[in-house]
This record gives sequence, C-alpha cells and structure tokens, in this order.
Amino acid sequence: YEKIVAGIIQFNKDMVNIFKKTIEIKPDTVFILLSDWIKNYTQEDYDNFLKLSHSGNISNTNNKPLSIYLDRFPRNKVSVIISVYNVEEYLRECLDSVVNQTLKEIEIICVNDGSTDSSLEILKEYAQKENRIIIINQENQGLSCSRNNALKIANGKYIVFLDSDDYISNDALDKIYRSMEYSNLDMLSYSGINFDDNTKEKQINNYWEFSYLPNNFNFHKFSFNECKNFAHRMAVSSCLTAYRFLFLKQNNIEFPAHLFFEDNFFFTKALLNAQYCGIIKDKLYFRRIHKNQITQNWENKFSDYLKIVDLTLTYLTSKKIEKNIFQRYAKSILM
Repeated sequence: YEKIVAGIIQFNKDMVNIFKKTIEIKPDTVFILLSDWIKNYTQEDYDNFLKLSHSGNISNTNNKPLSIYLDRFPRNKVSVIISVYNVEEYLRECLDSVVNQTLKEIEIICVNDGSTDSSLEILKEYAQKENRIIIINQENQGLSCSRNNALKIANGKYIVFLDSDDYISNDALDKIYRSMEYSNLDMLSYSGINFDDNTKEKQINNYWEFSYLPNNFNFHKFSFNECKNFAHRMAVSSCLTAYRFLFLKQNNIEFPAHLFFEDNFFFTKALLNAQYCGIIKDKLYFRRIHKNQITQNWENKFSDYLKIVDLTLTYLTSKKIEKNIFQRYAKSILM
C-alpha cells in the first residue's frame, strides 16, 4: 500500500520534470483518494486485481495475489452482528428477517456464545443454504465479547447489531444504508417496537419514538455539540443504532468485556466522537419482551450497572464536557 502511494508521488515528480509545472498532490491527499477508492471498488475492479500479482523482494519466492490485500477492505455494505445464546425458539425468525433483506450486499456474522440447545445446529443449517452467513463458535463469553469478536472480522462499511430473539423489517438495512450514505453519518439511530412474546401485542415506546427530544431539532444530521443539552435523553441501544465501521476502529470503540448494560458506555463514547449523527423515526426493529431478557432481570446484574456508570462518567470527565452537561448525564443514569 505504501509502495503504491510512493509510486504515485514519484509519478507526480516525473510529471513536474517533464512539463516544468508544479502539480499539487500532497501525500495525505493521495492516501485519502486511494483509501476511498479501494474501499468502494467495483466487481470489475476486484476481478481485474485477482489477475495481478507482485514478486516482492528477491527473497520472496511466492507470487502473492493482490486479493489477500483486498480482503482487508470492506466489500459489503452492511455487516449484521448477531450474538446467539440458547435461543432455539426464536432464532429462525431472527435469521429469516436478515437473509430476506431487500439490501443484498451484506454479511451476517453469527456468534454462537456457547449455546447448549440446538442454536448452533440451526446456524449451520442456515449457513449451508446462505453463503453470506459467517459463524463464530466460542465458549460462553457474554454479549460484549461476542460482539467485539465479531467486529474483529467484520467486512462491511456499516455495522448493525441484532439480538437473536428479535427481528428487523425486510427493508431495514436498505433504509439504514441509504440514510447513512446520503448524510455521511458515523452513527444512525432508528425506531423500534416492543412486542409481548406471549400475546404478540405491539407496544409503542416513547423512548424509542424519540419523543423526549425537541420537535424543532434537526434529526437528520447533527453533532454532539448540537444535542449536548438533551443528549442524556437520547435513546440508547446497540440494536437501534448503526455505526460506520471505520469510525469505530479509528476511535477504538468497543464493548466493555464481561459486563452487562454495555450499550450505555458504547453509545456514549460513539456519540461524543462522531462527526455526524442522525435519527430516522422509521420503525425498523422489533424487540421481543420475555422473562429471560437481561433488561427484565437487571436487579440481578446491578453491580455490572454500577461499573458501566463509573466507566461512562469517567469517560465524560476525560472529554472535559461542561459541568452542567455532565450533571445531566450523571442524574439520568443514576436515577
């Protein structure tokens, strides 16, 4: 990669010598242009690159196809990350909602987190029929580690998290992708509906409706500075927010390992670092309410909640946000 850039810079120098005219191409500009191209190449570009190889130095006797370098860059528009743990009853509905998306250029990373029921068998069954499914099979490590492990191999431009007992509308990923591309967003929140697992009754939730945000607020594109006075009222959920993958990597944003209520820290760190955020009120996510949910048994994980609160407030302090903004955040997560 660096040699390609060096070659472009040398070509620029040669052009100057030939035409006796200065051409302004800075190294940083070259990196940006080349990086943007290699992350958004066409299928024709990819096919042509597969036909090329390089010899390297004299000691390198292997001709390495350039595809090994292309594989480091995203070819999918969206990576859907699903952590799976003993959800045989709900998993098929979840997977069906993803494989039948109107947006086809996706990968589906399913992390089997030590399930003891038939969840892994169901994943393998779907993977045999659907080549976009990637299975990570691991010993039980918890939701945070499962998502972090999936992020290590993700290859999509945008990241979407989905709980394995929930499902999404069939046009969800298409709407998410188009919205983030159009407004050049680092993160995008969207609305969802809770439904009772027993009665199937759907419940409108004001929190997921973003009803606590000002009506005159520009939902389509904003930064933290524009929403800081009411940022503590933002709807926090990993599954109701999509992220630009490169943005997560550049800012070292990952889930706190082995802790529940991980969404709070992850979302807050992302919100404070994002250049542009957005909200669409389309109901794209369907969240199943049942007795085994973590959020329905949060009293048993209260010590984890206190740790997440400490991590979040410590991070807010490190960002040196205004005292009144900090106090609002602290009050909202401690009460």
